[in-house]
Amino acid sequence: MSIDLLYEARRDTPSVGASGAVCGLLGTFARLFPRAPIYLWFLPIPLQARFFVALYALYELYGGLQGNPGDNVAHFAHLGGLVAGYLMALWWFP
Repeated sequence: MSIDLLYEARRDTPSVGASGAVCGLLGTFARLFPRAPIYLWFLPIPLQARFFVALYALYELYGGLQGNPGDNVAHFAHLGGLVAGYLMALWWFP
């Protein structure tokens, strides 16, 4: 079997990732350390964690509502992870 045939056979196979859980950690971090600076390589100034997470959540909401059929990203899973992480940190660390 050639590499091309192998690629064609697995191209449409769904995959499972942990990006929602990573976003949950991001939401927890924003709840526990809201004023912690986050440095992004393309911005010359640091952002506070609460602002970064809010901007990221808006980006994910926009991407989820966009409904682009070629976009294979689970935007609402990312939002769910952010909200779940934030709420769990709110519950565990009042």
